[in-house]
Amino acid sequence: MKNAIFTTALFTFVNLFTFNANAQTISTNVSSADTPERMMIVLTAGDIAFHDNLTQATFSDTVKQGDTYYFEVVVQNFSQAPMDSCYLKFYLGDDATNFELRPIKALEPGEAYTLPVLMIATDNFTSSQTLNLELNPNAEKPESDYDNNKLAVPFYVQPITVSSNEFTEIEQSQIYNYPNPVAGSTRFNINLGSNYSQTESIKINIFDIKGQLVKSIYSGDNNGQGKFNTETWNAADEAGNPLSAGVYFYSITAQDNSGNINTISAKSNIQIR
Repeated sequence: MKNAIFTTALFTFVNLFTFNANAQTISTNVSSADTPERMMIVLTAGDIAFHDNLTQATFSDTVKQGDTYYFEVVVQNFSQAPMDSCYLKFYLGDDATNFELRPIKALEPGEAYTLPVLMIATDNFTSSQTLNLELNPNAEKPESDYDNNKLAVPFYVQPITVSSNEFTEIEQSQIYNYPNPVAGSTRFNINLGSNYSQTESIKINIFDIKGQLVKSIYSGDNNGQGKFNTETWNAADEAGNPLSAGVYFYSITAQDNSGNINTISAKSNIQIR
């Protein structure tokens, strides 16, 4: 009799404990109106950006006014998710309202894509310019990171300044520096023609790719025919510091027989090694 009572009591206790345990488990998985259940949703999206190593290739960082500026660039999807097709937006300077678009195909994770060469007309531009590029403009397609979508590329447009008809007849071979490329020093040979036979002096202004004046060279060695030869220039700036290797350009300021001061834009560049 005692064993039966003990067995019944033990069975009841075990059932009660099991019920309470199950109820606790259920209560942790059912949310009430006061504490709504939270769900975490992880969104994945591509991340298109200008390629760091496959550097953008400019055919020339200096062009003459009226010539075409060419630019080529590589983009890549740096994320682990596919990137939808989007556009490349590009424009000159601060005028973002006057832009062009180029389509970019959908990119798989890690895939790189070389855009067709961009061609920028320079008829209406001179001096320092900036080509602004923006991938996926206005973030129209979902991206994991939009901070790496913009690129600014400086280049220079050499102005063609002609003050009189005589300048159009000056051959390129009559305005040059030798040797060029410059390994240590060079001299300028300037032949402006007979209309400058009485010119007392000229000034050669040398600019870097950003359009900043780095050196001015004066010459008063006119042989009576508008020809000038300069002293040897050691490829240094006004402070005497050697210029970095690269491309430089120059213009010439001279005064003709009528007292007019004219600026002649040299068509050739200075190459410094």
